[in-house]
Amino acid sequence: YPDAIRDVQTYLRYFENDLYASYQCGEYYYLAEDYINALKYFNRNLKEDPNNALFYKARGKTYLKSATYRYAVSDLSMSLDLNPDDSETWMYLGVARIQSGDRENGCSDLEKSRRLGNTEVLKYIVESCK
Repeated sequence: YPDAIRDVQTYLRYFENDLYASYQCGEYYYLAEDYINALKYFNRNLKEDPNNALFYKARGKTYLKSATYRYAVSDLSMSLDLNPDDSETWMYLGVARIQSGDRENGCSDLEKSRRLGNTEVLKYIVESCK
């Protein structure tokens, strides 16, 4: 991911207001497991566009990976307020709630994700809810 990050950063030098390029740079940092730098880009995006479900989801899943569950639950919930049919966000929210000790609501969120068609969530349901 270092080459991709460098390319997007070069692009952002010329088009610094391109929120989707900034989002992509954050995603590359996320995939490289550099969550601190990913959060910098996602925070910037949310400052500029606080009504974007994708940006809340990105920051929420990054908080989840960095074991900051309270912030993950908050951001993922906000993403779902803006886009309630995103099965992947329901899955991340369920995992964050379970990790924070709220198994009942977490399992409910995982089930909602499954009902919306997410098959990836089944492993979490089997591990945590059955």
